[in-house]
Amino acid sequence: MDTSRAVGAARGAAWAVAGVLVAAVAAGHLQAARAAGGGPELRVSGSVQGLAPGGAGALVLTVTSPSDEPQALRSLAVQVTGTSDPACPAAALQVTAWQGQATVSAAAPVVQPLTAVLAADAPAACAGATWRLAYRAA
Repeated sequence: MDTSRAVGAARGAAWAVAGVLVAAVAAGHLQAARAAGGGPELRVSGSVQGLAPGGAGALVLTVTSPSDEPQALRSLAVQVTGTSDPACPAAALQVTAWQGQATVSAAAPVVQPLTAVLAADAPAACAGATWRLAYRAA
């Protein structure tokens, strides 16, 4: 499952609705945020596999830039904004954030794993659900 959406927001200023996350296999894409000083937009994509109630998996995010000019990356965050099944609450999935120092450019993408955890008491409706995510990069 794969979606794309362009977002022209200031860097780190707002959440941008991204792709989707499926409990078993996931993939999503997003034009994230403009670089400081109005530079090119960063692209964030990610996937996770094998999530089951009470289990955790690595949501591996890849941040790329169309620019050859290095751009600083200091944080990545994911917000779960909903699911495809009303009986599966968005709160059943939690994703950690990342803070650090990295440099991204066209020649040097950044790959950063985050941890996705599906609650042990997640309803059966969450099995195979599609999760709507929002990414934030700063």
